[in-house]
Amino acid sequence: MTKLMTQVSNIASCIGGDYNVLVNNGKGSGQEVPHIHVHIIPSSAEHKLSFAFKHSIGTDHGALATQAQTLREKVEAMTQ
Repeated sequence: MTKLMTQVSNIASCIGGDYNVLVNNGKGSGQEVPHIHVHIIPSSAEHKLSFAFKHSIGTDHGALATQAQTLREKVEAMTQ
């Protein structure tokens, strides 16, 4: 993944300016055939594209905290 993201950075530098990087993985993200690909999306202050989460849509902070703790434990287990 490090090599991939290094190449993404190199390619994005050719675009110049600001950009977003989007990676969709798995059926839940819309993939029909499992693979990895990266979208490099040029951006600027004038663009309305946003990946910001809106807290006003009824976010369950308790569920998010539980998911975050589970993720922390799994990552810790991988690094030991």
